[in-house]
Parts: sequence; structure tokens; C-alpha cells
Amino acid sequence: MGMTVESVARLPIRTLHWLEIPDTQECDLLCVSGAEADATTEMLNALLTDRGAWDKLQLGKLDRASVAYRLLPALLDSHELHYRLAQPDANMFIDLVGDWEGYQSSLTRSFKKKLNLARNRLAKLGESRVVRFGGAASEASAETAFQALTEVSAKSWKRQTDTTLDRPGPAAFASRLAARFGDSGQLQVWLLRLDGRVVATELQLCHERNVHALRSDFDPELEDASPGTNLSVEILRRLFTSHQGGRYLMGAGANAYKRRWTDKALPLYELTVYSPTARGRTLYMVEQKVRPIARGVRDLLRKSTARDGAARPDDE
Repeated sequence: MGMTVESVARLPIRTLHWLEIPDTQECDLLCVSGAEADATTEMLNALLTDRGAWDKLQLGKLDRASVAYRLLPALLDSHELHYRLAQPDANMFIDLVGDWEGYQSSLTRSFKKKLNLARNRLAKLGESRVVRFGGAASEASAETAFQALTEVSAKSWKRQTDTTLDRPGPAAFASRLAARFGDSGQLQVWLLRLDGRVVATELQLCHERNVHALRSDFDPELEDASPGTNLSVEILRRLFTSHQGGRYLMGAGANAYKRRWTDKALPLYELTVYSPTARGRTLYMVEQKVRPIARGVRDLLRKSTARDGAARPDDE
């Protein structure tokens, strides 16, 4: 686990959290199958033994099937620890059931119009072709795929967030991912080429019939032609055949662009645990008791002010 330090009510608060990256879709405690209960108990015992070294444990991106979601709350109750389990996020997905034509017909009329417009705009710029790295039908080499991923990522809007694949940390992650899954067929890279030049990419991990879209990027110079949208159309068209019956998971965050494609989502939970120390108990009172009351009072005052303003007669 990692640790961050922040100031809460002028107290330096030490928070333990998962080791993850922005592209992470789900998190959980990793352990040998059949040892989930023992592993969870040992983890909590270790944390309680060293309770003075942390103030808060924050475990996010948990789905209902995760070990942490299923087993930790009961253990926390048995130790009479303060905690909060909430659902702050969701992993949106598209069911790969039926065929592309049937799915496309279910989209809103305005979005289908936008897809057609994007296709026509790209066609006017040149000849486009989608190729894929990964699996038996791989159409590109690993070297070509990851070089294109890096080059397009380096141009994208994500430069502002320091998460592009030309940065040391993200580059190391992509390299490890390629080394671990490159020959398994589970790792896939999709490239949209326009007159031979790669203008949009998507990196995926596949497990059984489910496809996890980890990250997508496009060349901002061609934003008006929506290369990312055009690539998504072709990816889904093929996945409805190759991964029939599975799910295409778009990742955490109910962003507006995802809601155009689907209204389905898997809830993602966050478990926040407070250390059984004076600092941890104080933090629990501040975050889970005082702040909610303060927000409620603030909202009531705002509503009261708005009502008073609406009822006040205009000045003559």
C-alpha cells in the first residue's frame, strides 16, 4: 500500500491506500484462492498492530465481488472500528449481447447522427484503417503498437496531467504490462491509421469475455474529425463478434461521453477505515459527524436565503 499525508483541521493525516494508477478499473486484496478470509484477517491484524503509523485506510474501486467488500466490514465490526462504506463511483459498461447493428439501433437519434458525421469528416481527410495488436489475429507487432501508443499519448490532452505514456511512471507501467501479458492474447492495442499515420489508440486487457478499456488517446490536431469516436465504433463492431456475451468496461467515472454509449454501470465502492487512536477517532468525528452536519446547515441557510430573496418585493 501507499501513503499520503494531508492536513485536516490543521492535523497532518496519514492515509493508506491502494497502489494504483488513473487507468485502474478495480482494486482488491490479492491472495491465493481459498485463502481470502485468512489473508483479510492477517492484513487487518497487521494494521492494528501498527495502528500508530496510520490515521485512515481508504480502499476505493471495490466491486461487490471483491474480497475487501465482502469480508472486511464484518471484521471491522468485530473489532468495533469506525468505518464508512460508500458508493462514490461506477464502472460503465456495454453488454456485448446481440450484434453491432442491434446495439447501434438502441442509441439515441442524436448520437447516431453524430457518429455518421464523425465518419464522414474522417473519410474526407483520407483513407482510414483500424489494426489490432494482440491475440491470434494480431495485425501489428508489439513494438509498432506500443510505439504508436506512446507517440499519440504524448500529444493528447493528458499532457496536462503528467499521465502520458512518455512520462517515466506511465511508461514503466506500459512496459511491465507488455512484458507480462504481451504474448498471452489478453493485452490488446487498437490503432486507427489515417493515410498510414496513427491518429487514435486504445489499450485493453481482456479476461474471459470481458474487455477492460484501460486508456484511449487521439491526436488533438484532428479533434474535429473525432478519430477517437471512429476508433470506438470499429472496436465495438468487432467485439460484438469476438467477445459475444461479454462486457466492454469503460472504466470508473460516469463521464458524459460514456453516457452517450451506455446507461449501464457496475457500482464501485470505497471503504474508509479510521485508526483506533486518538487521532483516528478525531478524524472520524470531523469527517463523518461534524462535516455532514455543517454541510446540512449550510444548505438550509442557502435555501432560506433563496426563498427570502424570491419573496422580497422588488424595490420601487
